[in-house]
This record gives sequence, structure tokens and C-alpha cells, in this order.
Amino acid sequence: MKASQLFDISGQAALVTGAASGLGLAFAEVLAQNGARVGMLDIDAGAVQAEANRLSALGCQVTPLIADVGDGDAAHADGVD
Repeated sequence: MKASQLFDISGQAALVTGAASGLGLAFAEVLAQNGARVGMLDIDAGAVQAEANRLSALGCQVTPLIADVGDGDAAHADGVD
């Protein structure tokens, strides 16, 4: 059995924090390359957009999202609890 068959996650969704660089980017890339739809969440808008564009050009289904997961007040600023 091929590795691509063992790790086929087509149709699944994932949200990866810190997705603009380092381990977060590596996780987002592997998930997306194996069929998942990935929300790439990071505080660095420019970097996460650039990486999302790169992965989209490779045929991956990714969406860049901007947020600071360490800011609890910002998470509740839209009134959603």
C-alpha cells in the first residue's frame, strides 16, 4: 500500500494555527497535499496570504485566516461565544 493511500484525508477539514511558517506551515502543507481543506490561521497577514497563494497554485484547497489566538478579547470581539 502506498503512503498516499494510508494518509488520504480527502474531504476532511483542518484548521492549523501558526500556518505562515515553521511547523504550522509544514502541517498545513502536508494536510492540504493529502486532500484536506485547510484553514491557515496566523497573525501575520502577509505571510499567511503568500503561503496560501503558493499552496493554492499547487492545487491545494486552503483559506488564509488572520487572528491572534493568544488574544482572548479579540476572539470574543464579534460577540460569538
